[in-house]
Order: sequence, then structure tokens, then C-alpha cells
Amino acid sequence: MNQTTNTSSGFIRLSLALALAALTALPAWAANLRWDNAPATDGLQDGAGNWSNQASLTNWWDGVQNVAWSPGATAVIGSNLTAAATITLTNPLVVGGIIFSNIPVTGTATYTLASGSGGNITLTGSPATILSAVNYPAAAIGVGANETISASVVATGGLQVASMTPWQAQVSFNNASNYIAGTMEVGTPGNGSYTTPTAMQAQFNSSGIGTNSLNGCNTMIIHSNASVLFRGGAGAFTFNWPKKFIVSGDGIPSSSFCFGALSFSGNNGTVFPADIQLAGDSTVVGVWGVNNVIFTNSGSISGTGRLRFCSSANRPTSGTIIFKGKHTYVGDTIFDGTITVQLASGLDDRLPSGTNLKLGTTGAFYAPNPSGIPQSSWNGYGRLVLGDGAGAVNQTLAGLTNDSTLNTTCWVVGGNANAISMLNINNASDCTYNARLGGTAATDKMLGLVKSGAGTLYLQGTNLCAGGYTIS
Repeated sequence: MNQTTNTSSGFIRLSLALALAALTALPAWAANLRWDNAPATDGLQDGAGNWSNQASLTNWWDGVQNVAWSPGATAVIGSNLTAAATITLTNPLVVGGIIFSNIPVTGTATYTLASGSGGNITLTGSPATILSAVNYPAAAIGVGANETISASVVATGGLQVASMTPWQAQVSFNNASNYIAGTMEVGTPGNGSYTTPTAMQAQFNSSGIGTNSLNGCNTMIIHSNASVLFRGGAGAFTFNWPKKFIVSGDGIPSSSFCFGALSFSGNNGTVFPADIQLAGDSTVVGVWGVNNVIFTNSGSISGTGRLRFCSSANRPTSGTIIFKGKHTYVGDTIFDGTITVQLASGLDDRLPSGTNLKLGTTGAFYAPNPSGIPQSSWNGYGRLVLGDGAGAVNQTLAGLTNDSTLNTTCWVVGGNANAISMLNINNASDCTYNARLGGTAATDKMLGLVKSGAGTLYLQGTNLCAGGYTIS
């Protein structure tokens, strides 16, 4: 029977109390039970073990004594872990919430909640809550806590994943089948200042990511200073659930890893049919971790805010995003970080006709990586292709500019070898574009330019447009 607690455990309880007091936006917690993998040893002990409803397994400390798991209690996991450890669920469990509260002695030791003989986690609450209150004082610069849940998660009242930590917290969902009803929320609202203690990333890592990883979920809200990364397995995958993503930030600028509010990693042919609603200036990383992919976004992008589409920073990737939806958001647009955006045939003005488009960015850095080198997913060219093999596309923009130092790698070109796509720049204010329009390739040159509006458009790059140049 565990009779005493050590100094580190006491410090954890204090940190946890402060975290819960700060996160007033989260729902009320059930009674806390803290993980103890060695009930016969004095003091809370971290490490691997089995999580079960069996009365004989008294791996949970209630503040007075070690007890068996009580369905509906909040699981507090982590005290002073020294090496990565796995807690195996040996049967289905009902849990009132999960709090990761580890302060490892060295490094970034983390926990994994794994499924044993049919073990899964049913989280109660509306919404249910997973909170990261970890602290990694020995971690390198730019490193975050990455706790893993490989057991299936069921949350019939929705789910919020949040953090209260001086590091960038991460929770990875690695099961191919989860059920999260209604809304999943990542981060906490009102964090537009990007303060580090609430930085949160959720990852979905599974070869079945497009099938059952988010059953039941119809809306995902990603707050400022928060991020969601979808990492598919081998081969192309399709997100075949009807989802709406509400995003309101650029990810976690204090991290060298979580640099976009919404990021995708998958192989060539991946399709994302969900809609995106901008609730403020936001960044979407369309190509993360897999190089030279073609990724299709068939949903619409609406809302208000600047939209940035880019590739990843700490994964040297570039690729093409095909837009097949009708986008109506109100705000400027940036394509950079070595990304190419292609507007599919079949509909003109897939981008908002009132948006100002900028291609390419240099000199934009945020957090350093573990070696201390500043990172940026934004640095690099941006490109726009109008049309595809099935036909041409016309697009009106309220302005066109580019990073002046990337004039040889940024461009706007045609996409169909037999039909001219028309680019109409209807600018009210003056703008300068010194990158390429059109080109010598069979499809690139199939572009025409129409200049309208009261502003002046200064073209200072190479312009090879088979469709000519018209001032109206």
C-alpha cells in the first residue's frame, strides 16, 4: 500500500493544480486518480503497466491510498518518468478525462496508452477533455512533449485537447478507429497572443486516417497557438468524412515543428474534401513530410482572414495543391514555402476575386530547431497554375505581388496546352510583380493577362503570355 509521496510527486500536484485553475474554459473534472506502476513501493512510481477494471490491480493513488480503477475518474498520468513507458489497456475503460502531468528527470520521456485485449477509452463529459500539463526542463530547444494514445478513443460528447505547459505539448492519436461525436476542439480560445503555456498540437497518425480515425466528428476547431497534423500511411488516402475545419491561427510560432494551424502529410493522390472556415489569419501546410506530392482540396474555404498555403519547414518538401472548390474567404492570400497551387478546370475564380495574392517569402523565421537553427515553413517560392489537362481557367485578383528576391522561382502560368487561361488583375492600388508570367513550355505559355482597375500594375519580370496583354 502506497503510504507516502516523494518531492517530485508533490511538485507535480502543485503544477497540476495551477494548470487546472488557469484553464477555466475547460469543463469540470471528475475525481483524480494518479498512475502508480508499483503500488508496493513508497512514493508514486512511473513506468509501464496494465490499466484494468480488475479489483486486484491497485495502480491508482487517490491521495490517501492505492486503489483499483474507478470508472468515470480522471486519469492523471506522469510524475517523474525517466524513460518512455507504455500503459496497456486490458479491457474497455470509462474515463472522466486524461491529464498528462509528467516532469521527466532527463530528456523527453513520454507515455503511450496502448490497446491490449480489446481495450479502448470511453471519455465522458460534454466535451470530454485531454489535458497536457507536462514540463520538460531537460529538453532541447524547440522540443515538445508528445504523449501517444494508440488505443481507440470514444467521446460521445465531443472532445477538447488542450495544454498548460511551458513547452509545446503534443498528443498523438494513433488508432485507425475513433469515435468523436460532433465537435473536436484543439487548444483554448482567446489565445491570439500565442503565449507558450497553452501551445497544443494534436496529431492523427494512421494508415486508416481517411476511414475511421474521426468517426462522428463533423467540426474541428483549431484555436490560435494550436495545430492539427494528419499523417497518413503508405499510399494515397481520402478523408471521407464530412468535416468542417474552423481555423484561427498560424500554428505554434514558438515551435520548430508545429508551424501551421492545419497540416497534411500523405502520398500522391490524397484528397481532402472537407471545408475550411477562416476565423482569422491562418496558415495551412498542404505538403508536410512527403516530397513532390499532388494533394487535392475539393472543399471550399470561407470566412475572414489572411490565408497562407505553404510546405513544411523541418521536412524539406515541395508539392502541388489542386483547388477544386469555390473559395469565398475575405482576406489576402499567400502561397509560399515551395508550394504550387493549381486551379482545376470546370469553374472560374476558384480563388476569391477580391483577394490580393502574394507569391513567395524570404526572411521569415520563428522558433529554432533542437540545434538552434531558426526555422520557417514560409521561406521559398509560391506558384499559381491556371487550368489543367481538361481545360483552361480564368481568375480575377485584386492584386498580384511576389517576394522580389524570388523572381526567378515564382510564377503564374497556364495549365492547358490547347486553351488560354486568362488572369485579370483588377487592382485599385498600385502593385509590383517582378516574377514570371507564362513561359516557354507548352502549357506555361497558355496564359493571357487583363489589367483593369484604377491602380497601376508594374510588371518587371519575364512575361511570355500566348494570350496577350489587355488593358481595360
